[in-house]
Amino acid sequence: MVYLESHSFNKDVFVQYNSTVGKFVGFTEQGVKWAEEWNKDEADMQKMKAAVDTICKYNAQIKDVSIIDKSVKPRVMLSSVKQANGRHPAMLLCSAYNFYPEKIKVYWMRDGKVVTSDVFSTMELADGDWYYQIHSELEYTPKSGEKISCVVEHASFTQPMIYDWDPSMSESDWNKIAIGASGLVLGIIIAASGLIYYKKKLAERILFSGLLFLLIIANIVAGVVAFTRSGQMSDDLGKFYKEVYTEYLKTERYNETIALRFIHNTFDCCGIDEPVDQSVHDTCPEGTSKHFGFVGFVPSSNVL
Repeated sequence: MVYLESHSFNKDVFVQYNSTVGKFVGFTEQGVKWAEEWNKDEADMQKMKAAVDTICKYNAQIKDVSIIDKSVKPRVMLSSVKQANGRHPAMLLCSAYNFYPEKIKVYWMRDGKVVTSDVFSTMELADGDWYYQIHSELEYTPKSGEKISCVVEHASFTQPMIYDWDPSMSESDWNKIAIGASGLVLGIIIAASGLIYYKKKLAERILFSGLLFLLIIANIVAGVVAFTRSGQMSDDLGKFYKEVYTEYLKTERYNETIALRFIHNTFDCCGIDEPVDQSVHDTCPEGTSKHFGFVGFVPSSNVL
């Protein structure tokens, strides 16, 4: 077990203590000066020499369970890869990712026999986060009915794990199927959302059209009653009916062309120039002022 203490600036080590050397060593001009000065401090040097026992071994015992005995199973993937050139027309790649500890064994089997030729493997590669990865390639000539497997032995497994290659569908085919399925699901969701929105708007339009028609009829009846009782009909009221009916015929989207208000008004049959929600004035000749109540519309360009 070795204790190392390094001092660096801008990622460059300028002085270091190594327990196997037993002193500080400088790597730059300033580092050499500091190393000479620190090595003269006998009390500090005794502490540095004892660091293997007081720091390394002590912490190793504490972290033994979480680090030394830690094991993480590798994630193994088999895939077919294209090669620029080679003695065989096909190549398989067996990759093991995110495993710990570092020691691992990866090899190939063909119809139950270990393959010893045309195999190319990498060393264990550190990911930089305590995990490792390794890759192994097999060049081969495909044969009908054969069985090719990648075998992985690791401390996280109780026995060697065998991963069989399925030549029926390549990784690119699986990717195409996954993309197609995702597109289909997205299309169904969009179509369903559009149908729900259309039905909702259609129901609102039918309800509004029916209500608008009934209210127009009610106003016409009110006008007829007023005319019958007074012998005449207000010019403003007639113009109002005509405007409402015209807007009703023109509109395709009620919430963009007509603002609907339900108001109870009192009209005089002599004719008025005031807005429909104003009270009746005493300007009509005596005996000709008649009053009636009705529900009216006010055309507007405001959106509801």
